[in-house]
Amino acid sequence: MRENEEFRLEDDALLRSALGQGEEFAQAKEFEAALSAYDRALDLQPDSAIAWHGRSKALTELKQLEAALISVDRALELQPDLIEAWILRGQIFQDLDSSKAAIAAFNQALTLDPNCSEAWLHQGELLARTHPRKALESYSNAIECNPNETEAWRRRATLLWALNRQHEALGCYDALLEQSEQADDWHSRGNVLYGLKRYDESVESYDHALQLNPDNAQLLANRGEVLRKLGRGDDAIASFDHAIKLQPKDSKLWHRRGLALRQLGRFEGAIANFDRALAMQPNFCGATHSKLFTLIKLKRLKSYLFSKNPIEKMKRANDLHNIANVFIKSKLPGCVVVALSVFFSVYYIGAIPSRLTAIAVASAFLIISLLGDWLDEAKR
Repeated sequence: MRENEEFRLEDDALLRSALGQGEEFAQAKEFEAALSAYDRALDLQPDSAIAWHGRSKALTELKQLEAALISVDRALELQPDLIEAWILRGQIFQDLDSSKAAIAAFNQALTLDPNCSEAWLHQGELLARTHPRKALESYSNAIECNPNETEAWRRRATLLWALNRQHEALGCYDALLEQSEQADDWHSRGNVLYGLKRYDESVESYDHALQLNPDNAQLLANRGEVLRKLGRGDDAIASFDHAIKLQPKDSKLWHRRGLALRQLGRFEGAIANFDRALAMQPNFCGATHSKLFTLIKLKRLKSYLFSKNPIEKMKRANDLHNIANVFIKSKLPGCVVVALSVFFSVYYIGAIPSRLTAIAVASAFLIISLLGDWLDEAKR
């Protein structure tokens, strides 16, 4: 009997060791090793719900979802009140694009523990695309259950921003940053403030983010853009230069740098930057618009259009191609719709010059549209 007790104690020690190794390997993201450790634990105790749950987690990370589902279901057969297993089951079904089954699993976890912030969080993630308002309620519940659930604050802020509820999103980012300062959160806060046209505060947020992550090209680009809005052209160019060092082939960065140069009245440099952007992305219509607008400002559009320089000819052909594409894809359909609407409206009330009226109205529509594009470019 004593021998049996010793064997039992030895097996318990081996089981604890295998479970501990599985957890350690999982934390180190060595999921194959974690799977092997959990399998050893199950060799020692086939009815260990914890081992089946751990095995399912490792298989989920290895994207072996069907096998993971079998393991988590076995864990729940052995221990139906294992909340972590219900949450994992929901995540697996979420990865399998089975929303109803995922919701059912999360709901079961919440039935067992209505204060489980993790279950509320995952439920919110699942609902965010199709039922954003219900997702907000789930995130709010997660925060109410655990005010330190940073991911719930983050997800709620992102969703509020997407719903154009920017002031509420800003409040979430403020609460989030009181708990943990992450570069991405400062970056997102800066984006929200930019949307609210609170440009000085936006720059401050971007500066906080850069202290934590100084080599983020998108962050530097956004900072440059808001500095340009503030009329701080030289600072904007410095920010774009840093971003370009990190991503020298990003055509949008060269375009934005050109806009900053144009704002400072450095038109030749601006055109060179627009050309650089177009060399990288020939169909970049925004760069073509900016370039042609700048040429008009310099009163050089005519000479550019009739230049016989071979290089200028190549650039001009590309620019005209971009303008034609914009006209065909965005202007022409609207003109046709307007013309046909006017034509049939005038025709049915018995007016004679219906065709001429339709052409005149469509032309007016086109002129107004082009004028809008001009004003938009002027604002830039």
